Amino acid sequence: MRWYKRPLLHFLAGGLLLFVAEQIWFADPVLPTRRDRGPIVIDVEQLRSDQAQGLGRALLPDEEIGLIRQEIDTELLYREALDRGLDVGDRAIRGWLIRKMRFVSDETELTDEELYQQALQLRLDQGDQVVRRSLVEKMRLLSGILVPPAEPTDEELISFMASREDLFREPARLSLEHIFLSRDRRPETLDEDARGLLTQVREDGGRGWESRGDPFPLGRDFKSRSRRQIASSFGTGFADEVFTLPAGTWSGPVDSAYGQHLVRISDLQASHMPELESVRNQLRHRLLSERRDASLDVMVEGLREASAGKIFVDFPDERGQVEADLVLRD
Repeated sequence: MRWYKRPLLHFLAGGLLLFVAEQIWFADPVLPTRRDRGPIVIDVEQLRSDQAQGLGRALLPDEEIGLIRQEIDTELLYREALDRGLDVGDRAIRGWLIRKMRFVSDETELTDEELYQQALQLRLDQGDQVVRRSLVEKMRLLSGILVPPAEPTDEELISFMASREDLFREPARLSLEHIFLSRDRRPETLDEDARGLLTQVREDGGRGWESRGDPFPLGRDFKSRSRRQIASSFGTGFADEVFTLPAGTWSGPVDSAYGQHLVRISDLQASHMPELESVRNQLRHRLLSERRDASLDVMVEGLREASAGKIFVDFPDERGQVEADLVLRD
């Protein structure tokens, strides 16, 4: 998912939604005049340099194309936010510019308003990444207000859950009891001791199993654990093997990094899809989020179309400056 779709932790969502709503319902119905900001030019050399510092390597071709597209979309949303006047009266942006101005100004007696006006005169907001991210986030929220996603029906939630089975399917789980024999305590006789003890436990019907073998630091009884949880306690090989054992009987020995284990599976639950009610809120939240993202994609596509012929990609090689459509189409 593109980064501009992820909510910024620094925003108070309630206040931001109230601001956007005010812009829509209480502002003058005539939108602010669009300013001619010139063409969008993506500097690939700068993009490569910035990303190489973070990745520690050169970008792969597909990664580079993805970042070019991301930069274009972000710039389009940023400019649209400015055209809609979303920067005007924004308290978070105002506070940020005041802090910037206070850092660079030698005039310690200036009020916040004076510092803010100076920051605007010096155009400290232009090109500022904090301001840019704030306005792009507002556009993300605005797209969900202008075209609010429809509340999903039960049928849609069930269909959505089925289409995301990898996210919602409950893993197989089991409960087990085990008798542990330590490799450190029995370096020469571990295998023989484990086989002999298994025979005794089976003959005794498992009576007194809790006191047999060696102490195990994580306990002897594990309830309703998934394969991943069992693996975190005993190792992957152990987990793979115990999920193949029959229930209700002592089996083994099963090897782990600690030694060997005699295991009895007391309960085994197959992997299954959950009931709708148990995951309703999670499904609703995820589906509405995807619908908001779809609305944002439609908005961005419209901005791209409106800027056709005005978006360029500047390569540092013989290709030079190329229309973005030609780059993204390949």
